[in-house]
Formats: sequence, C-alpha cells, structure tokens
Amino acid sequence: MRLIIKAMLTEIQELLVRKGRQKAKDIAATLFLDKHELNQTLYLRTDLFVRDDSYAWSLTPEACLDIPIGNRLWITSRDFENALPRAGSPLASNAHWVVFSYAAKSAGRVTLRAAPLGAGST
Repeated sequence: MRLIIKAMLTEIQELLVRKGRQKAKDIAATLFLDKHELNQTLYLRTDLFVRDDSYAWSLTPEACLDIPIGNRLWITSRDFENALPRAGSPLASNAHWVVFSYAAKSAGRVTLRAAPLGAGST
C-alpha cells in the first residue's frame, strides 16, 4: 500500500511540475485517479501541496524550488550563474524538485528531480 501511495504522490508532483497549478478534478482526470482519494491525499500532504483561492493545487515552495533564469531564448552560463544567488542554491535546498524556468516566446521549463542523498553513488 505504501508503494502505491508513494507512486501516486510522485505522479501528482510530476504533473504539477509539468503543467503548473491544476484543479483536483483535472489532476484526477489526467492521472485516472479517484477524485475523493486524490482530495484526501492533497489535503493530508500540506508539506507538498497547497491550494489557492481558485481551488487550484500546486507544489509548496518547500517541495519545489523554482529558479527563473531569464527571458531570452538563448540562456548563457552567466544567466544561470546570476539566477542562482537570487533563488537559492539547489544544493542547499530540501526541495524534491528544482525547476529552471524562463520566459521567452516559446516558454520552457527544465525540471530536475532530486535524488536521495547517496543515490547513484557507489
């Protein structure tokens, strides 16, 4: 059962990172989840999810570190280096997700999923 809940939490987080704010009915429809079960999960996990006044859900700032990089199509290393001090270091954050976003004509987002400490090391 814990594995199912963990998988559901991960799917919800991935959807919110990809699409941004979503209403529960839209999350349930996209992920083929029972809306009642989804709502229970969203309301119980206030460490991960927050609801706004329009009833749309998103990830809490503690769960997702958003780093706006710039507003040009071509991002330079200088843009990247200038963005980190403003948003905070991903290495010093406890966030599960780090999103590098930029506002350009073809808006885009680069998403990184944080791995547990020690994962992937031998």
